[in-house]
Amino acid sequence: MKPLRKGCLVLLLALLFAGAGVWWVGFHSRGLNRDFDPEVVARAETKMWQAYYAHDAEGLGRELVTLMHEQLGVAYGSAVRLTFTLGKATMEFGRSNAGYEAKVLPGLITFYTDAHALSGGDWDPEAVAKAELAWWVARRTPGENSAEQVSGLIAKEYALLYGESNPDIEAAGLIRAQAAVLRDEGGAAADWPRIESMLVDSYTRLKAGVSVEGVK
Repeated sequence: MKPLRKGCLVLLLALLFAGAGVWWVGFHSRGLNRDFDPEVVARAETKMWQAYYAHDAEGLGRELVTLMHEQLGVAYGSAVRLTFTLGKATMEFGRSNAGYEAKVLPGLITFYTDAHALSGGDWDPEAVAKAELAWWVARRTPGENSAEQVSGLIAKEYALLYGESNPDIEAAGLIRAQAAVLRDEGGAAADWPRIESMLVDSYTRLKAGVSVEGVK
């Protein structure tokens, strides 16, 4: 076998490094991401809400992948697999008006169990799944769906995920709940740019509340 020419060797090394980069981004889960980009998360959640209310399963799945990669630190390859579980639970919730614990909760528990394993989180998957379902249900229950009531449930889920609670985390829950109320009030004509702006504020506060610098 003839020795590689210098140019060929450089090209081979470049391809190897590029391949390693693709593997790192696509298949390496870096762990629960406390340094997420609030704008990326807010944009993905806004589009996810739009897809959900339009009954667009494909669009919902696409944004869930982005959300899981950025906020949970799950690799894109793994996020695609997780999306099927969470997306199915989400759409099932949208179709149901009762029996949520039987129809929706198992899927949420499976999702958070798998995400827990992939992201290296130390949360209780069943507890987080129940907390998420609780605020989903509260949002469609008269007398329990005010922004103040729902925000407390969102903040509880954050506390379970990140292992802490503080004023920034509580504010993040309130602003996110207020954005959801604005969506409900607007319906098909919802002010999506304003909703996204509110979600950016919400996730900016959440990041401040869970940042590595703020962890004791």
